[in-house]
Amino acid sequence: MKKESLIRQRLFANSILRQLKKTQTYDSLSHMLEIPVPVLARYVKGHVLPSNDRTRYIIRSYEQLLKEEARKSISINDLGHFNHLPLLYNTTLLQHVAAFVVSEFSHMDIDKILSTSTDGLPIAYAVGFELGIEVIYAKKKKEIGVQKFIEQQVYVGVYNYTLYIPEGSLRKGDHVLIVDDAIRSQITCLNLIELCEKVKAIPVGIFALISVNEGAKKLAEKVSFQVKNLISLSTNP
Repeated sequence: MKKESLIRQRLFANSILRQLKKTQTYDSLSHMLEIPVPVLARYVKGHVLPSNDRTRYIIRSYEQLLKEEARKSISINDLGHFNHLPLLYNTTLLQHVAAFVVSEFSHMDIDKILSTSTDGLPIAYAVGFELGIEVIYAKKKKEIGVQKFIEQQVYVGVYNYTLYIPEGSLRKGDHVLIVDDAIRSQITCLNLIELCEKVKAIPVGIFALISVNEGAKKLAEKVSFQVKNLISLSTNP
């Protein structure tokens, strides 16, 4: 992970502790995190930053609370359709999720984020900002000002379309993290992987806010790299 990303992660860990301190005592936090009270106080007051190992531990401990808060923003109707727009609109929560994502993939070198120009963009941009790297997004139409594109045909039953990214936006050898809002049928992620392969970029991981009906688990069985999600939903009747 780049040095600036590590520092942002450590600052985020302090931010988590300050947030938790609003509703808990130092003693309860110390018991929960197994960190001495004097050390916690220095973190909360911003006098020192936690080590990289302790930063990962604090963020990991916060994961369940983060999942619960994100899940509250999602509703499912009687037909099994879910609405996650309140989650996508919550920039503060997405920033916390992005820091969690960076922690999950901290052992990797990541050069680019790749997403699609739909609901995947809010979380993709949040992760890109956290890592300090570019976010490339595939669109279903060509930009007028761009002369050359890399194209990927997508087949979804009788509904077919093309994804486009500007030529040169991904390059040979780029390590790419694919980020999307949800994994349902895996079609989007698999086609983003093929886009990477066309330019000999290297997909190194996939993250989605939501896995629907074990979509992330099924996708993980098809690829050789890490597939992670924050929330799992079942929309089956």
